[in-house]
Amino acid sequence: MNIEKICVYGAGSVGGFLAGELAKRGHTVSVIARGAHLAAIREKGLTVKTPDETYTVKPFATDNPAEVGKQDLVITVAKAHSLPAMAEGIRTLLGPETPVCFAQNGIPWWYFYGLEGPHKDRKLETLDPGGKLWDLVGPDRAVGTTINSPNEVIAPGVVHNKAKDISTFVVGEPKRSDTARVEAIAEAMRTPRVNVEVTTDIRTGVWNKLLVNLSTWAIAALTHAPSCDNMSNPELREVASRMMREGLAVARSFGLEPECDVDATMEKFGSSTPHKPSLLQDFEAGKPVEIDTVLKITREFGKLNGVPTPTMDILVPLVEQKARSLGLYGK
Repeated sequence: MNIEKICVYGAGSVGGFLAGELAKRGHTVSVIARGAHLAAIREKGLTVKTPDETYTVKPFATDNPAEVGKQDLVITVAKAHSLPAMAEGIRTLLGPETPVCFAQNGIPWWYFYGLEGPHKDRKLETLDPGGKLWDLVGPDRAVGTTINSPNEVIAPGVVHNKAKDISTFVVGEPKRSDTARVEAIAEAMRTPRVNVEVTTDIRTGVWNKLLVNLSTWAIAALTHAPSCDNMSNPELREVASRMMREGLAVARSFGLEPECDVDATMEKFGSSTPHKPSLLQDFEAGKPVEIDTVLKITREFGKLNGVPTPTMDILVPLVEQKARSLGLYGK
């Protein structure tokens, strides 16, 4: 599989960093962006600042996917609640064999595709209303992608990569046993600052990250405090531990065993430098918030298998109502 033309759909912080790295490596890169960020990229190029260097690349930039043409690979780096509205745009980029890497937080819309058991090929209305992604893009094109890469848009057209070391992306097929396609994708995405690992168990990778987010997101959204402050409070630390353990029980009910050391995670956050989880950052910025893929869907998965989630049952509705009251959550 030859991958040369790559479109990064959602070239904000993480997407902008990845697009810069791919263009710098020599790929033909297009980016889908919007607003002042798009205008700046068009005028001056996309600037990426890393601990080692600052460079500028000039990818083709647009807010209209129809202008881009068929791609060898599409990488969506957008909040999950934005994806259904992007389905038609993504479809315009697809050739007969074009795969789509869905890099996002939490449970992905394709989760049950090809998964043996009572929920096989179940469509998740919470994550894909009306099945737009399933029908217009297709789960057979989906490649699961998790991200460990801290980035921030510090000015229109300028992305700051804060990773002290190399950033890591993990990619895996939801269904296929042949890893040739995903190996080709990983090789195309690797750069000196981006390590891409291939997994044959992408769902466990999804849960590994989701459980960490479960322990911090809801609490931070309600306290408006960084994770280190919340985890330094013994009572909040206990609430965070319960959230994580409930999520772990849900994952285990689906036959998975994520890498999860609750006490070590609490200790890590309690001694970390001040950091506000992305959900809290969105609340403070007045942006639509990403509740469904991490908080709401974990409760739903628990109900599917009869796993109780009493702490989530209290905190998640509180976060949802707060978001509705602020006009940041429309469901």
